[in-house]
Amino acid sequence: MRRLFYIISVMIISSILWGTNSDIAWQRGLVQFYRPAEWKNIVEELRSLPKPIRRTRAIQTFKRKNEESVMQFENELRVHNLSGQIFIQQKLWLGNSAVVLFDDYSTLNKIRQLSCVKLAMEDIEGFRIIGAVAEADILDTAWGVSRIGAPSCWSGGYRGQNVLVAVLDSGVRYTHYDLINNMWNNPGEIPGNGVDDDYNGYVDDYYGYDFYNHDSDPWDDNATSYHGTHCAGTVAGDGTSGTNTGIAPSANIMAVKVMGSGGSGTGSALVNGIQYALENGADVLSMSVGWANPDNTIKNYMRPVMEDVLTAGVIAAVAAGNSGDDGISAPQCMNCPADCPSPWRGSGEGAERTAVVAVGATNFSETIASFSSFGPTQWNTGTYSDYPYPPGLIKPDICAPGVSITSTYGGSDDGYTTSSGTSMSAPHLAGAFAVMLSKNPALTPQKLDSLVQTTALELGPAGKDSLYGAGRLKLLDAVVATPEPNYPIIEYYSHSIDDSIAGDGNSVLDPGEQVNLIVQLQNTGLDATGVQATISTDETEVSIVDNYGYWGDITSGETKSNSTEQFVIQVSSSFTPGFTFDIFMETTDDSGNVWLDTFAVRVSNYPRDVADISNGNLTFTVSNFGEVGFFDPSNPSIGGSGFIYDGYNYLFGGGLFVAFEYENVATGEGGNNSELTPITEIRSYSPGSAADYEIYSSFIDPDFRVRIDQKALAWNSTGISDFVIMRYILTNICEEELSGLYTAFYLDYDIHYESGWYDQALWNSSEMCGYMWDTYSPPANPAYVGMAIIEPSGRGSVVHNPTYRYPSGMGWDDTVKYNFSSGAFYSESGDYNDDWSLIAAAGPVDILPDESDTFVYVILAGDDSADFMENLDSAISLTEQVLTIEQKYLYKPENISITVSPNPFNSSCVISVNVEADPTGRDAQIEIYDLRGNVVTPYSLRKFVPLDKGDRNRASAMVSGGSASTQGIFIWTPAQSIPSGIYLVKCLSRTIGTRTGNVLTTKKILYLK
Repeated sequence: MRRLFYIISVMIISSILWGTNSDIAWQRGLVQFYRPAEWKNIVEELRSLPKPIRRTRAIQTFKRKNEESVMQFENELRVHNLSGQIFIQQKLWLGNSAVVLFDDYSTLNKIRQLSCVKLAMEDIEGFRIIGAVAEADILDTAWGVSRIGAPSCWSGGYRGQNVLVAVLDSGVRYTHYDLINNMWNNPGEIPGNGVDDDYNGYVDDYYGYDFYNHDSDPWDDNATSYHGTHCAGTVAGDGTSGTNTGIAPSANIMAVKVMGSGGSGTGSALVNGIQYALENGADVLSMSVGWANPDNTIKNYMRPVMEDVLTAGVIAAVAAGNSGDDGISAPQCMNCPADCPSPWRGSGEGAERTAVVAVGATNFSETIASFSSFGPTQWNTGTYSDYPYPPGLIKPDICAPGVSITSTYGGSDDGYTTSSGTSMSAPHLAGAFAVMLSKNPALTPQKLDSLVQTTALELGPAGKDSLYGAGRLKLLDAVVATPEPNYPIIEYYSHSIDDSIAGDGNSVLDPGEQVNLIVQLQNTGLDATGVQATISTDETEVSIVDNYGYWGDITSGETKSNSTEQFVIQVSSSFTPGFTFDIFMETTDDSGNVWLDTFAVRVSNYPRDVADISNGNLTFTVSNFGEVGFFDPSNPSIGGSGFIYDGYNYLFGGGLFVAFEYENVATGEGGNNSELTPITEIRSYSPGSAADYEIYSSFIDPDFRVRIDQKALAWNSTGISDFVIMRYILTNICEEELSGLYTAFYLDYDIHYESGWYDQALWNSSEMCGYMWDTYSPPANPAYVGMAIIEPSGRGSVVHNPTYRYPSGMGWDDTVKYNFSSGAFYSESGDYNDDWSLIAAAGPVDILPDESDTFVYVILAGDDSADFMENLDSAISLTEQVLTIEQKYLYKPENISITVSPNPFNSSCVISVNVEADPTGRDAQIEIYDLRGNVVTPYSLRKFVPLDKGDRNRASAMVSGGSASTQGIFIWTPAQSIPSGIYLVKCLSRTIGTRTGNVLTTKKILYLK
């Protein structure tokens, strides 16, 4: 199945100004949707799957169902005229919800009445961390580590190795000597290069991600307690600085920052963090966070989230809360989500479970800490009614050391502190789960939970009680009770492409290539012998040439590739670059064990790159992902030169926008955070076909709707060396018409700043151009620099950055960009010194599937405004020449259609192909395929008819019995061997003598014998 690659764009501010009404203070909220009627059956099927395919299939299902829910929500907003009052900011597939922005609370009440909405609430900072901190002396081993029996587990070889624990907290000081060797390093990411190397939507997420500040640095800035670093040390501190603080000193830590420096966070940050942990392979979640005294709304929101975590096969150790001595009584004393049912169904408990194992705190004397939250809790919330109070649900589930716990200090690279709270107890349990998984990686959340509860030291009344739960964690007993895997556990680890034999040798799978597929497998169980696998795919444009791979023996803990017996796959030349397709792999060994895996392979997976186009008079940087200019100054190794004119760089950055909808603008701007994905390398030519210097590249939008072919052109002759022309061809690569589409080109010029701005700007609507200049006397940088739109006719504006770009203003989100693209926002003059930028736009246009439109912008400079306008005239003249030259080689017909009659048919059908005229002539090639991509006709037809541009005559073709005719039709009589079914007629219309200008049109036929 072909999958879309999404890049999540998260806004930095929770309350912004919107549109033209600056009095509206937009609020951020969370809307949760109802699940479909068949959801229970879907969950049961997913939870029955083995690791790791359970996680993969679950995430795929969550995303697909969330898309359906959001679409229904958008439709209901339109029906009830609420579209302008609430905007979807981000989809959250865990728990089936979305982050929204709404104008006032009356709107929030209105959307609660929509049939698809389960609940709606504000997304405010509600959950917190709690803990008292003091300096700590260096000890041999922290008392909690010894008390639960962790050192004895280490002696047996179980130290949490090969287990990944996500610490969702205030961040982690990942340079601490006790943690640095155990920090998770994203294997697909190169740190500090400003590039989303693994295409997971997050740039430079090497140690994890910061979902509070929305950046790639999950550093612990909670200076009052360095809460996250302390928790991480309890999970996996290795004792390098002198004290053994970690329960699992060989586990890996993923730093997922969901709180700010003040120790609080929002629901959306937490859910984003959990989603990230699941998608990036975390085995255990450590969550020392929660809402105290939670109301029914937050309970109803978080429980489906934690149900989904369980469905994905991941367990969560969650702090019970520190409300035990706050005067809050049962059933409200337990924090949320600690109040959710645990994975294992104990005696007297209901059937509906979640991933949460709630942890209370004990002290050195084996009594419950006074602050530790207690149960029972209640689930009689309107949405849930399985645990009404009384008697309620017994919580916590277990307890662990949580008073005066020594762990790593986030204020230095070698210090320790002591802290108290159930926040310290939860990482004891998370580390314990890691140790148990290092003995048996196949343990399910239910099995892990049952093992720790049934082996716990009972400290309260007989059985599970609402102070201690099942009792104090005894890790050694739990590990002894953990069954050793009596079989190997083979999992997909990674893959690579080798196209050196039949491809171009760049290690990238391109359309039309046949490549070797090398897969690395990891064994986390017993030794395996004779490991082999077969692969398949349901993608019709991918052929499996050789589906067999062989690894031989893979020992326990080993990662190995099929280097001697590789898979071979072939991708159709018509496969859309940038798309991914799924490979299904069935692996076996000599003992008859079987493992199932699914992984995605991406076509045209090109790295992000930049190049300068320079003619001796100016230098301008372009990229293969839609950005232009200087890019990100924090990453100078990948930054561009900007727009250098007369030796000075005038341009900070900018890029192309493709505006699909009011809240959906794909942008090349933003450095390497660009939402546009490269599908080619950068190719430079000097001279080019139309200019002295040309640079080509192509990229696609994140939803795979348009392919953008970019060409930058420059000349070095006198009078035409003061500008660069940017030509974009947008091709609709989806199956539906794109209507109301805008493009825009944005440039943020920074000319002169010296304790204040000296820049001013002007947009000339009659000439469709804008420019900026330095007002300092005399000007430090005297050139007039700007831009224009040349093709088609469009619009433009001056942009006041403090109003529209700054976080304190409108934040430069998609709606602001859309308003400038459509002309709803417009300003001709920036007539005072300040921070300005320029934007030019065109549209709306409608583009049919497989068809294209051309847009041309120019970046230019002049000695003054008059010289600037003269240079613009020269650019316009050269653009006409460029388009004329390209028209000769690349012509886009406005209408290509296939007509089939009858359809369905049972003996033969008549196919007519209509191709609009071409100034140089086109040919039409017809072939018929089955749904597996096999050609079922032994011939193809081509007929060339030279026509004048604009003539609506036909270039048609006919085949009858395999011979060509001029009657304009094609009659297909299937051979006897062809079965009934759906077939595809494909017509490729192509400009004669070129490889460009191809337009592929398809039509389904139903053949019934």
